[in-house]
Amino acid sequence: MIFGAYDRKARVLYLCYRDNIRTYRYKRVPPQEWGNLLNASSKGTYVNQYIKPLYEYDEVSAPELEAV
Repeated sequence: MIFGAYDRKARVLYLCYRDNIRTYRYKRVPPQEWGNLLNASSKGTYVNQYIKPLYEYDEVSAPELEAV
């Protein structure tokens, strides 16, 4: 992960990965998950274990990100 952002009001987590420079939007993510991710010793492991399997996500295009 090279970039992350969290929209508390919408409960949406945005993550951009360094391997393919794609950004994903994870939906209905509680605020504590964002805090847990920031405090995780390995961000990648945390995302793979606690974010990807539990939250619906989709790829976000550049124009969508500009609106955030």
